Amino acid sequence: MNRLRNTFLGTLALTFALTFGQLAHAGPAQDFVRARHTSLTTELAKAPSAARQRSVDQLLDGFFDFDKLTKDSLARHYDDLSEDEYKELKTLLQSLVTKNYKKNIEKTLNYEVTFVGDDELEDGKGRKVRTRASKRGSTEPPVEINYFLHKRGDTWVVYDVETDGSSMLRNYRNQFGKVIRRDGFGALLSKLQERLDKT
Repeated sequence: MNRLRNTFLGTLALTFALTFGQLAHAGPAQDFVRARHTSLTTELAKAPSAARQRSVDQLLDGFFDFDKLTKDSLARHYDDLSEDEYKELKTLLQSLVTKNYKKNIEKTLNYEVTFVGDDELEDGKGRKVRTRASKRGSTEPPVEINYFLHKRGDTWVVYDVETDGSSMLRNYRNQFGKVIRRDGFGALLSKLQERLDKT
């Protein structure tokens, strides 16, 4: 059980299974999450190839709002960066999130996900899609995974994922702030690159 929790609460803490349970309170945001994961799992079921990788990268790029994730993770430090520094950080973060998300999906083929709600956020500017991931044939308690989305133009995109109360965005914000205050922005880039190389 601890191994399962660590899988979900590790670097990104944002994975869920490939088969979807019965829908509840379906709405456009929930439909978006479900449809995108269906496309991702279809691609990942194919034999590895450069074409498959390009398709998966495109699907994930359209799934997450990496611009908002990067800016919100930086918080007040965003104003201190040059445009080139910001772009470098965003590129590293996008690569790390994409690589880990793909890896985690592939690890959870034997989990079933049930959608349990699609709720408006308190500020009225987004939606929270609530899901539970359960291992087939196991009595382990399900893992609760919440997706936070907002509109980018006419399209829903994910900017945070919360797993059993652990927020990806909040974790990055805490980590980024700590490293920048203690060691500077250059150290943050180095640490992210090291993490990416080890993934």
